[in-house]
Amino acid sequence: MDRINGIWNFHLDSSNENIRQMKFYSTVTGAVILHMLIGAVQMGNIITYITSYMRFYVSKDNNYGRNTWISSVIVLAFTIFTIISGYMTRKVSFRAVIFLGALLITLGNFLASLAVNASFEYLVVTYGFIQNAGCGLIYSIVIVTSAKWKPEYRGFIAGLIIAMDSISTFITMELQTMYFNPDNIPPDDRGYFTDPDILERVPHYFRFVTIIYIIMGAVGTLLMFVPPADVPQPSQINVSQQQTTTTAMTITRNIDDILSSSSGIFPSSSLTENLIENDYLGILKEQFDHDEEYLSNINANRTNNSSDKDLTDMNNERRPIVKNYYGVRKALRTRMAMILLITFGLSTNSSYFIGAMGKPYGQTFISDDHFLSTVIAFANIANCFGSFFCGKLLDRFKFKRTMIFINCLVSASYFSFIFSYYFAHKLLYTIWIMVINFASIGFFSSHLPEVMNKFGAKHATAIYGIIHTGPVISSLALSPVFELLINYYGWFPTFLTVGFLNFISMVIIMIFYRAHTVI
Repeated sequence: MDRINGIWNFHLDSSNENIRQMKFYSTVTGAVILHMLIGAVQMGNIITYITSYMRFYVSKDNNYGRNTWISSVIVLAFTIFTIISGYMTRKVSFRAVIFLGALLITLGNFLASLAVNASFEYLVVTYGFIQNAGCGLIYSIVIVTSAKWKPEYRGFIAGLIIAMDSISTFITMELQTMYFNPDNIPPDDRGYFTDPDILERVPHYFRFVTIIYIIMGAVGTLLMFVPPADVPQPSQINVSQQQTTTTAMTITRNIDDILSSSSGIFPSSSLTENLIENDYLGILKEQFDHDEEYLSNINANRTNNSSDKDLTDMNNERRPIVKNYYGVRKALRTRMAMILLITFGLSTNSSYFIGAMGKPYGQTFISDDHFLSTVIAFANIANCFGSFFCGKLLDRFKFKRTMIFINCLVSASYFSFIFSYYFAHKLLYTIWIMVINFASIGFFSSHLPEVMNKFGAKHATAIYGIIHTGPVISSLALSPVFELLINYYGWFPTFLTVGFLNFISMVIIMIFYRAHTVI
């Protein structure tokens, strides 16, 4: 009978493990589809057709310089609703949050078909704010949920999912160009399209893709699953099963030593060396003290005169856990949160700018629309590989070295981007676009895993959303600057400004970032 029960339990455990694996792959697949939805709404290619349409039919005041405001509002909406999504998941089902995000993307896209015939301000609200509010609700929650299934691979999983944005953008851009400009009609000498056949397709495009977005949003939402509670998270460190009463008491003293350390560097002990090795930082005393399971284990060890075997058996049944996650308020009071907010705000301008203005810049000296669209599309493939590369770079070299390398590469690329205007136009333009897109995605694929790493996964979505206010502030503040520079001083001063922001970010990380403290 015992043998039959053993065989039955073995098959049951195997079945449960298979179900877990299926749910894990289903969740990652759902996250991939949802991020492909986010990638499909990117403005890098279609903005030239939208701007030309509104310039021709609505107002001559519409120009590429004004599009920096759309980019800023996109960042604003994305950030606000990323924060909201973190709090909404505490109150309602995470699937409801994801579905609402997909609904907002679809609604904003449909309303944009009406806004292009109204005014630039309406376009900013629909295409800029509403649509990207949906992106904000979806973006980080699906990454965090997927990473919780396999926390030891969180850098790779985040890189994989974010890379799907680029794959989707690549496909979408090629299809957009085939639809809008199949005959490769060049723009005018200022980079705007004037052919009526091209322009009249703009409103119809938004209505058509609305149907596709509805399908992608529904399928992606249904494929998402929350991992079971017993999946070990980065915010939990299991103490060895063989710990005795003396070891447990030693751990208690070590926690007090950690919390009383003014330098924020962990003292030497078996537990804290493990913490440093894995970058699990910032143990909170009140959370540790209120771990009832841990306290009950310690009290049982102290009061019962049990044999070593009994103690071992009890520890095997109820292993103490040191919880290592920050609440949102406590995380925001740390120096690390401020460093991440400032550097994220400065460095991401390079990614947003190249995404919105890369093609408009190329159209000022390259009249081949198919070539430009293809380059921008393949730049998103470079963006995809860059996401993988930066994810693995983060896992191997950690955050500080990764950010120094990426900021250095991006700033140097922007400082020299103007060379493509004067020499070997197509060749140099292609190289620089590829390099900037390859590197700048690293800011996104690195910061969210770092938030999870430093503050724990429990509140990572909300904390990341607040840290994303850095790009909001910098983007809104710099939009009038970029518009002024582009319209009155040209592209070179603009590129210098963007590159200098990345240089400042690199210097801040070099000087102030500390690997083993968040204080």
